Amino acid sequence: MIVRITEIQVDPANLYEYLERARTIGADSVANESGVIAIFPMQDKRNPGQIRILEIYADERSEERRVGK
Repeated sequence: MIVRITEIQVDPANLYEYLERARTIGADSVANESGVIAIFPMQDKRNPGQIRILEIYADERSEERRVGK
């Protein structure tokens, strides 16, 4: 199992749109991409524009297909 955490800063003007798209893309990836177990976008309570994305893959090959290493 591979766990990947990505941290980004999103402009507050684009935050709602970003979160909606991140949730949709994450759900689509889990449903349609082999080896993608979960993708969770999360916000920092003190800084809502600070986003962490938790990605869980079945194995390294699955991560490489998704991330494109």
